[in-house]
Amino acid sequence: MSASPRCPWRFGATHAVSTHWPPGPRAGLGGWGLLADLSRDALGTLARWRTEYGEVVHLRVWPLHQVVISDPALLRELLVNQHDSLTRWPRGMQVFGQLYGHSVFIAEGQAWRDKRRALAAGFSRQAAQDAVPAMAQAAEQALAGWPSAHPAWRADHALATLTLEVMARLLFSLELGEAAPTAAQAVRTVLAASHAELFWPASWPDWLPHKRGKRQARRWLDGWIQR
Repeated sequence: MSASPRCPWRFGATHAVSTHWPPGPRAGLGGWGLLADLSRDALGTLARWRTEYGEVVHLRVWPLHQVVISDPALLRELLVNQHDSLTRWPRGMQVFGQLYGHSVFIAEGQAWRDKRRALAAGFSRQAAQDAVPAMAQAAEQALAGWPSAHPAWRADHALATLTLEVMARLLFSLELGEAAPTAAQAVRTVLAASHAELFWPASWPDWLPHKRGKRQARRWLDGWIQR
């Protein structure tokens, strides 16, 4: 699982036993406290571990040993030169599979290659050039509505809304318009809930009361896409 270009962490897990694991935080009772820290503030926790233990950090979360890597050279070696030897984190794929289905985001091996090949035409140079007018128009309209100064204005929310507006124009040939902020909030709600679940041993069913926000957001998004 990667975090961001500035913090390119990746998790790897193994059942292997070693007496030479890299340094890392104390596991405590089964390592569940480490997962709780990640669930509450993943980027902050990873940044703190990187400062304290370096760019290769060992986590003992029963029954697995996990290694978190943030060294760019090691990441390149793993993701480019050794990619055929790797599979993605099963827990992460289980959680996001509930959102994305068996898509290119989830598939592995030959299934991934087949899906990636089918999508390649949509990411060609010509396809990118064809998308420019819709993207430019959406950006111009968004910029016209952004404040020149506002103490509590959220640039990340505004950019997420703009991204969804561009996607709606390119994928569905329509404008979100006034629905764009609602769509962006629904996406944030679903992704935040799913991200928190990554670090749980298992997922609670979505019909439980405490998952009402995620359930409603998914219902809104599904309904909009179906329409």
